[in-house]
Amino acid sequence: MKGCVRWSARLAFILSVGIPGHSMPENSGVAWCYRFRVGPEISLLSGEFGPKVREFVDALREAGASVQINSTLRPPQRQYLMHWSWRIARERYWFHAARPCTYNGRGMPSTWWPSEVPGFDGKGDPVEIIWRWSDGRWVMCVVNNSNCNCPYHRCDFTGAVQAAADMFGGYNIVDRPARQSKHNRGTAVDMNITWSGNLIIANKDRSIITITSSPRNGNNTDLHLIGATYGVIKLVSDPPHWSDDGH
Repeated sequence: MKGCVRWSARLAFILSVGIPGHSMPENSGVAWCYRFRVGPEISLLSGEFGPKVREFVDALREAGASVQINSTLRPPQRQYLMHWSWRIARERYWFHAARPCTYNGRGMPSTWWPSEVPGFDGKGDPVEIIWRWSDGRWVMCVVNNSNCNCPYHRCDFTGAVQAAADMFGGYNIVDRPARQSKHNRGTAVDMNITWSGNLIIANKDRSIITITSSPRNGNNTDLHLIGATYGVIKLVSDPPHWSDDGH
């Protein structure tokens, strides 16, 4: 009897704190935005790209521009979270990827089985996120009042889709994140650049260029030409994003 009591107490402790070395799965939501944080330091960039960014940023600041580095090296876990939060909330992934339930080998379009979001398969710490929320009940698909032998967990799609939307909002995403990014390799940087008046700035070869055009920020096409001389190439579709090849 004493042994049973000891094991009951031990089991209660494990259930309350979790198994050591294992994290408990957690529903999606904005709290994930504060995990797997990115570094703003230029020194985190790759050995070839980092010095190019440093030279370009130094030239901008010498010219009087304001430069705010937002993101350099990005953990692959964060890239995974950004990618799938966008696809779930903006592209309605579950509803496009749903497959018909089957009964007697025939596809029955009146019912469907929502596909799971692929898990994180990269190196490093796991991402124990629950994308497809469940209310805890199991039900059977029903076709013409007959069970079709494919039970599924009833899901709270409204809550899960809103949680994903909260996430990509928290990440300040403006364009569809790739599944893998140049940020993961340290060959991209996100930065906000602004100035007032004319910008008198040096090219890589130290020749002086005066930018009189608008806008007076990182979207300025004349500034893109200056960055290219340093080997820092603008991705026009993504306002803060620069990389080693423009992708």
